[in-house]
Amino acid sequence: MKKVVAIGGGTGLSTLLQGLISFDVDITAIVAVTDNGGSSGRLRVLYDVIPPGDIRNCISALAPRPTAKLLQHRFSGNELDKHAAGNLLLLSAFQQNKTPTIGTKRVCRALGIKHTVLPVSNKKLTLLAKYGKKKITGEVDISKEKETVNRVSLKPENAQTTPEVLKAIKAADIITIGPGSLFTSVIAPLLTPGVREAVKESNAPKHYICNLMTQPNETLNFSAKDHLKALITHTGKNYDFCYVNIGKPPKQISTQYEKEKQSFIKINLKDIYQGTKIIQNNYLDIKGKRIRHNAESLIKDILRNS
Repeated sequence: MKKVVAIGGGTGLSTLLQGLISFDVDITAIVAVTDNGGSSGRLRVLYDVIPPGDIRNCISALAPRPTAKLLQHRFSGNELDKHAAGNLLLLSAFQQNKTPTIGTKRVCRALGIKHTVLPVSNKKLTLLAKYGKKKITGEVDISKEKETVNRVSLKPENAQTTPEVLKAIKAADIITIGPGSLFTSVIAPLLTPGVREAVKESNAPKHYICNLMTQPNETLNFSAKDHLKALITHTGKNYDFCYVNIGKPPKQISTQYEKEKQSFIKINLKDIYQGTKIIQNNYLDIKGKRIRHNAESLIKDILRNS
């Protein structure tokens, strides 16, 4: 059974995991811990813990549907307003165990999850973004800034990843990066000291899953090549494959995204960058009025190229 290590955060990683569980692979999700918004941000400040939201999403993706529904339930009103039940469960596990990594493992075990979810660090990390001479701190403010990001970094700089993460990367047969917000979900966990080096040293094929759409401000007008270039510039590592969607949604959905200042990632022959092979396919899955990656098609191509 092949060991797949999936690195990322946000909804992109959980979408990939939902597809991966249909295949005969051993999954380890390595999850970003830089979120400072919403329920995660509030718990991060109040209890001085790593943000649980992205970890919850990954656990939910690997859990049976009834369990996932319980974890994703959000309370309304009073002190618990907008907190997700899974976030509170993880908070309890963080407080009762020596490290968030141990707490996360015990939650997975209690829920009967066969795969592994690991926070990229046991220390809460803060993302810093540079725009020319200007710097912005924290994911929430970075996403609001109306400029394209030039460079991101982590604070504290000396925060380390965990032995569990390093062991998983070393044992991996396949490493996937993304999909997700380029700077806040994809690059951020790779910047954690130890992770970048471990990925670089691994002999496993590295598969970067490019977003379906650009993001307002952060990656405005970015092509597939621009995404790859930013990733390689930050991590110092070439990637074997880059997966780019060529499917098109109905016009009404396209129009809605255009109103939100988002556009489909552009690709052409010039998008080949530093030897990375571009894989083009229809990876589009329409969920109501939103689009997501079709994880099944994506994973079939990843396994074919591994």
